[in-house]
Amino acid sequence: MNPTFRVYAGRLFAATLTALIAAPVCADQSAAGHEQTDPGVLNAIEQERDASKEKTVSLRQEGTLNESLASQTAELNSQISQTQIGELNTAGAEQEYGASNSISVYQVGTANETYTTQTAALDSAVTTQQGGYHNMAYVGQELGVGNRAQTFQRGALNSALVAQANSNFGKAYIEQRGSENTASAGQSGSGNFSATDQYGTLNQSLSQQQGYTNEVNILQSGFANQTLVIQEDAYNGASTSQDGYLNSIDIRQHGAYGMGGSHQAIVLQSGERNSTTLVQTGASSSAVISQSGAGNSVSLSH
Repeated sequence: MNPTFRVYAGRLFAATLTALIAAPVCADQSAAGHEQTDPGVLNAIEQERDASKEKTVSLRQEGTLNESLASQTAELNSQISQTQIGELNTAGAEQEYGASNSISVYQVGTANETYTTQTAALDSAVTTQQGGYHNMAYVGQELGVGNRAQTFQRGALNSALVAQANSNFGKAYIEQRGSENTASAGQSGSGNFSATDQYGTLNQSLSQQQGYTNEVNILQSGFANQTLVIQEDAYNGASTSQDGYLNSIDIRQHGAYGMGGSHQAIVLQSGERNSTTLVQTGASSSAVISQSGAGNSVSLSH
């Protein structure tokens, strides 16, 4: 594993998680350089301000340099839906103290960004879909149970971050198709699951979990892809699969304070000149590594 990737991935995760927590999200909507006159958008803003249960905020923008911001607090079975078609759009959405709520963001174009957060939520979901070039998607879910985050990106130079902090039984899904994509998934708590699928070249995937009975699943196909998985505490599992050339997998599973362990790791690599590094500390951990092709390598440490 390239040391520079570890540093880059760690900085990306820390910086973007800080941005998620600090970024202001409000109930407003504007189009840069244009007064908002779209009746549908104005009606959606009025709905968002009206404190009622099971309400839907629906925002749609077509054009360039637009912004879409929305928030909901203490809602049940409510939705925020944002659609942006064009270039240089930014979407932000926030839900706090609710249950069975959802946020859906759909962007088509170039240089789009989306920031979504759910705090103290139960059984809520975020779905982000981006198509185009240089898109960025950030999802933060904190203090929740049974929440789900799904991110789908098509294009090139995309980056995706999902952070589920102090959460239990959460699920994070990231799918990227293209080149030079970066995916980061961080989870703390118990019973969490994250899956990352990347197709293309020069992709990077970072998955970090802290807690118990968590699981990571990574699938990469292409050229010169990199995977880094870090799991701490006990009873965690990691499953990774790579197909292609010059790919690398680095899995690090540790017990807490010299205790813990009982981790499991599965590595499948097919192709040529692929490498695997596995480090496990603690008691009773196990690993299965399978490589097919020529010029592959394995490094183990217990």
